[in-house]
Amino acid sequence: MKEFLAKARPFMAPDFHAGLVEAAQATEDEAGGSTLTMDGGSAGYKKFAARVQALATKHKLPWALLVAAGKAAPADEEAADALRRDYAAWLQAAQVADAKADIAELRADAARLLDGQLSKTAEAIRADTAAAMATTLRKLEAAKGAEWAKKFQEDLKYVQWFDGAVAADPANGPRASA
Repeated sequence: MKEFLAKARPFMAPDFHAGLVEAAQATEDEAGGSTLTMDGGSAGYKKFAARVQALATKHKLPWALLVAAGKAAPADEEAADALRRDYAAWLQAAQVADAKADIAELRADAARLLDGQLSKTAEAIRADTAAAMATTLRKLEAAKGAEWAKKFQEDLKYVQWFDGAVAADPANGPRASA
C-alpha cells in the first residue's frame, strides 16, 4: 500500500496524500506493525478503506461516486450514462476549483510583488535597474556576435538616445515621429 501511495503522490493534493499515508500507518500500527496490502478482503484493508472514506468526506470528495465509477459499468445503460455524467460534472467542477485556486495564488503573488516594488524608494529602483543592466551587459559580452546580442545592443542605443532626449527636454521629450 505504501508503495502505491508513493507512486500516486504526484496525482493528489499534498494534504490529502499525507492523510492517506497517516491512515495507512495507523492501520498498520493497529495490526501490530504488519504491512498493509491491497487485498480488499483483509480486515486491515477494510479499516484503511473506512479511514479513506472519512478522509475523502473531510476533503469534500464524492467517494461513493468515485467508487461506483471505478467499478465495472452497471448493466443498465441509463444508469451507466448517469454515472458518467455525474463523474464528468464532478471532475469539471474540481478542475474549475483548482483553476480558481491557482488564479487566486497568482493574484496574491502579483500583489505581493507590486507592493514590494511600490514600497521601494526611487534610489532603490535605480540600484535594482543598474544591477539588472550590469547583468545584462555581462550576458551581452559573453554572447558577442550572436544575432540577439546585436539587436539588443541596438535597442540599448535607442534607449540611451530616448533617455537623453527626455533629460534634455523633460516637458516635451521625444515625439513618436522622431
